[in-house]
Amino acid sequence: MHSCPCCRGLPSKRKSFVCETKLYRSEGRYKHAARLRLRLVMVLLIFFCYFFKWRGRVHGRGRARGCRVAIIFGCADPNPLWASYFLHFSRRDTHLYSRRRGEGLSRQMEVTANKARCSVVVVGGQFAGRRAARLLERGGEFDVTLVDAKGFWEYTPGSLRCLVEPGAARRLVQAQPAGTLTAAAVNFEVSEEEEEIGKMKTVRSVELSDGTRLPADFVVLATGSSYASPIKAVHDKASCADERRKEILAAHRVLDAAPSVLVVGGGTVGVELAAEIVGVWGRTKAVTLVTPHGRLLERMPPRAGKLATNWLQSKGVRVILNDRIDDWGGAPTDGAALEASGGKWTLHTSKGKELHASLVYPCVGGRPCAAPAKRAMSSALAPCGGVTVDNSFQVVGLRNVFAVGDCAATAEEKNALIADINATAVAANIRAVYRGEPVQAYPQSVCGTETVPSITVVSLYKWNAVMQFNKLVLGGVLPAFIKWFIQTLQVHSARGTFGVTHLWDLVEVTNLFLARFLFLTTPFWDKSADPEESQNGAHKQR
Repeated sequence: MHSCPCCRGLPSKRKSFVCETKLYRSEGRYKHAARLRLRLVMVLLIFFCYFFKWRGRVHGRGRARGCRVAIIFGCADPNPLWASYFLHFSRRDTHLYSRRRGEGLSRQMEVTANKARCSVVVVGGQFAGRRAARLLERGGEFDVTLVDAKGFWEYTPGSLRCLVEPGAARRLVQAQPAGTLTAAAVNFEVSEEEEEIGKMKTVRSVELSDGTRLPADFVVLATGSSYASPIKAVHDKASCADERRKEILAAHRVLDAAPSVLVVGGGTVGVELAAEIVGVWGRTKAVTLVTPHGRLLERMPPRAGKLATNWLQSKGVRVILNDRIDDWGGAPTDGAALEASGGKWTLHTSKGKELHASLVYPCVGGRPCAAPAKRAMSSALAPCGGVTVDNSFQVVGLRNVFAVGDCAATAEEKNALIADINATAVAANIRAVYRGEPVQAYPQSVCGTETVPSITVVSLYKWNAVMQFNKLVLGGVLPAFIKWFIQTLQVHSARGTFGVTHLWDLVEVTNLFLARFLFLTTPFWDKSADPEESQNGAHKQR
């Protein structure tokens, strides 16, 4: 008879784990020791199930995985006490852990099979659109259709490298995944319904440029922004990866033939472009950079601008601050082209400087692309041209439409990381609406704080870069390696390399977690602080 003090008076089936172990060892029942070791493995897997359950708020697979693990373990272990332990971490699915496990599981599978999948149309196949589509496809709850006006995906932070090294376009420009519709979304078919708070519209289908109408229960608008060619391809022109590579090669030849270059704009794009040019051609090309601000990289901490200025000047770049171009002298403002006669463009600044250059690159920001929302509901557009959204990225006035990335009129930096974070938040909110749960406010839903972390890396050619992590600024080789690592993950994730997508998820979650506590501009413990770091001009001087 077992007489351990810690379980005296309890039935034999409810002995504690330690006592049960002692009993098995004392009686020499080694076959039961194997079962105990299996239970230890089960307990370790419980922690993984908790992790998957937490991820299930975004990806939708956590609860299903946890249930399957618990069902398997519960069936394998006849001890009901241990089955109750697995019941504990997934309370919402308690019926699956009853003694009639087979009946409960069959009923759950039957309900899932009979339930029609919800249709989601994602308009835009770049960073935000591709990630939103990928997240919503997980779990099998949604029938996702990806629509993109271009037939390719481009790692836009690397487009400047492609201008000076066109061979890089072979890996940075890729075809869209199979099943992507190559067409532009031109309009939404809406129906109006009266509500207590006013008149709302529900989008029933998305009209494409080829006349196709896609029925939609939800729409994700991720049409991005337009930028001066050739830095970005024309956003509404049907094309393919090979055509984009040829366009980049032609732009490289134009740049190679220009003896002097003027870069207008001192933001991230202007600084990177000037750095790429002098990184390849050195002092053989006369490169001038002009900005109306008092320093370069004005939306980053002052140290970042100082590091960039010192590096560019050490390579022979002429940097002009606190001045702007008033007269472009006939040079195109929506692209870069050589002067027709083979001479130089003559431009004048507001302070009377006369600048001469064979090639002029306007790097003064992009414009949001929001044609479908503009036609469906013009009042949803902000003065900057972006789509007005609430704190859950729901388009104002459209009940089932969400806008993310560059096309959303949000006061935050517009880059690839922010686009990914936006897409993560929207995927979670669409799942919440579909399941009848309340939507979560951004950025608390993803970042865990009231503000979005400031994480930016600006390349200074290959082996140098400037990185901002909140208020920490680093320069040198380490930021360059970090940007190369991010680029590698993003490119392989877009290519569909096995395991890379989940690795990128882990990197993103880790960055967001660390950004909550490290190098904060406003201390996270100071609730009374009022951060006024507004991102005015998020579409200016990019």
